[in-house]
Amino acid sequence: MKANFYYLLRNVFICVCLALDFTLYGNNIGEPENVSNTYERSTPILDSLQVIETDRQMSELNVKYETALLQSDAKRLEAEKEVQQLWTVIYIGIIALVIIAIFFWWRISRSRQKRETELRYLKGQIDAIEQERARLAAELRDCICSDLTGICMLMQSENVGKEEIMRLLNELNTDVRDISHSLMPPRFEDVTLSILVYALAAKSNGLVGVDCGIEPDIDKTTCFHIYRIIQVLLQNIRKHSAATNIIVKIRPKSISIIDNGTKFNPMQAFGLGQDNIQRRLKAIDGMMKFSYDDGKNVATIMLK
Repeated sequence: MKANFYYLLRNVFICVCLALDFTLYGNNIGEPENVSNTYERSTPILDSLQVIETDRQMSELNVKYETALLQSDAKRLEAEKEVQQLWTVIYIGIIALVIIAIFFWWRISRSRQKRETELRYLKGQIDAIEQERARLAAELRDCICSDLTGICMLMQSENVGKEEIMRLLNELNTDVRDISHSLMPPRFEDVTLSILVYALAAKSNGLVGVDCGIEPDIDKTTCFHIYRIIQVLLQNIRKHSAATNIIVKIRPKSISIIDNGTKFNPMQAFGLGQDNIQRRLKAIDGMMKFSYDDGKNVATIMLK
């Protein structure tokens, strides 16, 4: 459209030049000299118009070229942006999958550890029951059976009086009662450790006394384990140390059992009892310490 306009303008200009030449030369316009003059005057102007038109066309081409470059850059940037967004989505997806995998691994590991803990606890309970049964069997064999055998032998002798046999039977009855009490589980719902220890002392015929200060701040499970440890220690002391006085001292961070018997380690007197004490100490994260001071044995349960 613009090129046609240029040619139209060129033709109009030529016509104008011819009209002017006709006005100047009249009928002599067709002379070769006049035609040559007209051509020489119009040529520079036409060349100028040609240059202007060429520059205009070049400008249009430059604009189109720059526009094409801008459009190409815009498309390239848009494509790069889409690729970057795609990689961002991929990275986020990978991170999300890793987090989910870690979460499920943690859940599975925690569940496995919980099951292993429960199995260890059940195994410990079974071992404790088996040890308690073995201890009871040893008590029956060593105390009850041997005492019954001795009584039978005495009854066959004519030199033993009825009073001696009755005394032995009473001692046997006491041993059976002690074994029965040691097997009965204590009730911890509404009582404290000191109350349970006082109950033990009340059944000892004055052998055991209690020195209770500030009681330790412990839960029911810890109280149960400490109570069982005290039971075993008192039983071993009565049987093996020949003590005439036992004191259970209760303090916030320790429980001590003090007796005036011969130098004696209560945990060495009975193998199964020692194993039970060690197991219960481990359960409450406690320690046991023994000493012999001023003619008295001292067994101390250390609490954390």
